[in-house]
Amino acid sequence: MQCLYRHVAWLGKLNIVSVRYDSTTGAFAAAGYGAFKFAVLLTSSLLGAIYVFYRYSKDFIIYFDQRAFYLYVFIIVKLTFVTTCIVLPLPVYWRREELVAGLNVLLRNETLLCVVLPPTVKRHSYQFVNKCCQVVFWTSIGLALLFFVGYLKTSWVLSDEPLLSYLSAVFHILVSLYIDCTLSLCCLIILIVLEQLSCLEQRLLTIAQWTVETMCAKESLLSTFCQLYDAITGIVLPSLSSYFGPILTLLCPMVVWHCSIRLMNLLELLEDEHLSTNGFDDMLISTMALIWMVNDIKKLVVVLMLSEFLHRKVSWTSSTSNSRT
Repeated sequence: MQCLYRHVAWLGKLNIVSVRYDSTTGAFAAAGYGAFKFAVLLTSSLLGAIYVFYRYSKDFIIYFDQRAFYLYVFIIVKLTFVTTCIVLPLPVYWRREELVAGLNVLLRNETLLCVVLPPTVKRHSYQFVNKCCQVVFWTSIGLALLFFVGYLKTSWVLSDEPLLSYLSAVFHILVSLYIDCTLSLCCLIILIVLEQLSCLEQRLLTIAQWTVETMCAKESLLSTFCQLYDAITGIVLPSLSSYFGPILTLLCPMVVWHCSIRLMNLLELLEDEHLSTNGFDDMLISTMALIWMVNDIKKLVVVLMLSEFLHRKVSWTSSTSNSRT
């Protein structure tokens, strides 16, 4: 579970979660100064949302003279983004207890699995989970750095107000990075639950072959497995829905509308007449817009796919457990 400890520590330093691992008690707990950190995060988010909303009022004039479809998409995209900026900080403080409960259940489940697994069975090292987590986290950091540098150049070349334009781009990048890091924790928790359920399934298949003489031990193990399964379905899954649900609810329409407006911008930038004016800078901003769009789609699709896998795994484990009993 070292991957979980490290990831929560990283996100805690970035003020993305208000949870910490207490090595003295061996459990997760709410981090100190939670209310103060939440106030700073919410204030920063509100100030950033107000600023970009002010910038949107200027961009609104550009789309006002174009087709109604462009105008409506622009308005929906910007309102969705501002709403997301306001909602993002809320779970950090108001839902941290649910997150703590879910994380501690993962630790208790790991202890239960270590107790019921025989010495000959290799313990889960979560190496695959750790690698996936590192890839997602550092890819998000790398993309953010790429966008910082890319938009710095394009803002100074293509914008009449380069500093103000770059500040708006920086806020968008930070919000995207915040969402990436938050969803990386969601994916990490889901992957750990999937690993624990897989271990549970393997053990259930093993005890199904036991003889009648070992029936008492079999019933004891089944009781332990029921505790583990109930903890996942009764605590971990509701905590995931409570903490990450509002973010995903807003992320879905935001990704759809952001991709729509980025596709429209790409089509405009790819016109021969426009490209011939600024050449490399137009190609650079088109490339970054395409990368950003792919990244938005990726983070939404990954979470939805893992959620579907988890739902199927929970259902299959339940049916397997019932058939073995």
